[in-house]
Amino acid sequence: MNRRILLLALGPGVVALLLTTAAGALEPSRASSVIELNSSLGSGTTHCPFGGVAADSLNKPDATRASGFTVPARRVLVLTDVEFSAFTAGPGNLITFTLARETSGAINWINSDISATTGVDGAVDARLSLRGAIVKSGVTLCVQCFDHSTHGQIANPADCSATIHGFLADDS
Repeated sequence: MNRRILLLALGPGVVALLLTTAAGALEPSRASSVIELNSSLGSGTTHCPFGGVAADSLNKPDATRASGFTVPARRVLVLTDVEFSAFTAGPGNLITFTLARETSGAINWINSDISATTGVDGAVDARLSLRGAIVKSGVTLCVQCFDHSTHGQIANPADCSATIHGFLADDS
């Protein structure tokens, strides 16, 4: 934490004392704290009781993957951005992408109503920048893709996916 003291001379014999405190920006403490998760190769819908596909496949720096990622105890995952993608049967379909925190008894959405329309090949993608959404230990990140042409979620992990970037930080 940075503290600054500023003295202002307001006139003869009058001095004002100002104390300001500035907290540092939240950022990774080291390169190994950076996390990239993917939902297309994760555990599927098993850990998303309210719908969607779990984003729990860890893309590792050595080009391997580890399934079943969970936020370690006493740590939090700070999200920085999400890349959504979906595939449907045809062009011109409106798809809404949602990223949610889920446990067996609760859900809350990190975003809502990020939408895009499929192209000629039935593919669509969208990108969401976040300003530090926090995910605690014991919470699953779930990706939902809603196809407005069928009025339902795209449940197949191969057809609804996201890559999520962030970093681990100590839970204070």
